[in-house]
Amino acid sequence: YHYHQMYPRVTLFYDVVSPYSLFAFHTLIRYRVARPTQFQLELKPIFLGAIMASAGNSPPASVPAKGRYMMTDLTRNYKYFQTKKLKLPNTFPANTIKAMRVLTYLSTSPKYFTKEVDVAFALWNKYWQIQEDITSDEDIAAVLVSCGFDTEEVQEVLTACTTPEVKNQLKATSQEAIDLGAFGAPTMIVQAEEGAEKEMFFGSDRFHQLFPAMGMEWEGPVPQTGAKL
Repeated sequence: YHYHQMYPRVTLFYDVVSPYSLFAFHTLIRYRVARPTQFQLELKPIFLGAIMASAGNSPPASVPAKGRYMMTDLTRNYKYFQTKKLKLPNTFPANTIKAMRVLTYLSTSPKYFTKEVDVAFALWNKYWQIQEDITSDEDIAAVLVSCGFDTEEVQEVLTACTTPEVKNQLKATSQEAIDLGAFGAPTMIVQAEEGAEKEMFFGSDRFHQLFPAMGMEWEGPVPQTGAKL
């Protein structure tokens, strides 16, 4: 998803603490698989805590009425987007900085970049579907093992995530999102063609506007498969 300059393109800034990012992630990957020649998808892990702090934003659950509504909304949405059932995590929001450093390292690693999607889905699953922690090295190691990493590879990834290079890359990507106007996640940036103005879309409920901005049809959360001229 990363190394081709092709237009139109959509860049997804995401954090696994965000269930709405999961809906956007699922949807964009489904369309990328079904329409591989029609648009480019770029996945960019961010640390949502930094985005929220920069924008002066606060988690939905900090407003009690909004927090109560959130699970109703998530239930409607996991059914609509046809993902697994979501449950409110035991600790929400969790500090996902280690998890997002792991995804940052994977996304920029020639050896591991193809694993980013699997690991991201596994982190969402652990946190939002089976309500387990994803903040410690042990939690993250278990996720990596479940995605086929051996003991040596797990250690390689965890060690890499303590380096200034990976820490600074996550900071830089989060700052890139902030500079583009982000205040939460998911944030998606559409560029219809090279040199064209970048358009920002926030949330998982704007796909009916996002896809036409790329000159594509929105077919709902699960596009038809097979060739389409």
